[in-house]
Amino acid sequence: MSDQTLTCTDCGQQFTFTESEQEFFQTKGFSTPGRCPDCRAARKAARNSGSSYGGSSYGGERQMYPAVCAQCGKNTEVPFQPRGDRPVYCSDCFRAQQGGSSYGGGNRRRDRLWERDVAEIFIRPGADDQSHYREFEISPNGDWLDLDINQGEKALLLCDLRSRVSVDFEAGIWTAVMGIPFSSLCDSFDPQDSWRLNLFRIEGEGQERFYSAWIPTHTSRPNFHVPEVFGTLRFVFQPEPKLS
Repeated sequence: MSDQTLTCTDCGQQFTFTESEQEFFQTKGFSTPGRCPDCRAARKAARNSGSSYGGSSYGGERQMYPAVCAQCGKNTEVPFQPRGDRPVYCSDCFRAQQGGSSYGGGNRRRDRLWERDVAEIFIRPGADDQSHYREFEISPNGDWLDLDINQGEKALLLCDLRSRVSVDFEAGIWTAVMGIPFSSLCDSFDPQDSWRLNLFRIEGEGQERFYSAWIPTHTSRPNFHVPEVFGTLRFVFQPEPKLS
């Protein structure tokens, strides 16, 4: 690994992406920066005057709950309220079950993914139970997380999710595709139903941590779990064209 010369997507000037910076970005699961340090600093200053949440740029903490690991027996904390009907694992045992402990393996379920560079999808099928919805997260290296949110309690959804990630290092962007089984979202599907949905993006590190949303939640601190502001998802079906 050696220093890289990159071109800023904002100002068009070249800047050096050092070897140590590359190692840091890799360990954090961040994508290659698309902006030079000056433009990143300017973007940070602009965020400090207001963000897509109606407040300032902030780094929020999710509520954690005490638990005892079902495998090693040590005390730990998890991002959902244990209900007793499923085993709970510490982060080390959870990673071991997923095939390794290093971040960067890609294409596997990853606990606490929201602490990294990540995109999130919140889906609430139907319109009746506002407090019950699903959360799906994916990172630039392909790691993902699926959660069932019910009355504020979080549990792993453990669905048969499929994902694909493409990273454009030159442009400093990445795209992701997730295949989510309908069976993990609802028992039966009515195309006349209107679902609720929101999309979120978390990126950056430390003071440059930035949060954005399709439908802003306008909370004083980062809180994506505001289902009453989710946008509306309607299904439109078109008949297959007739072959002549």
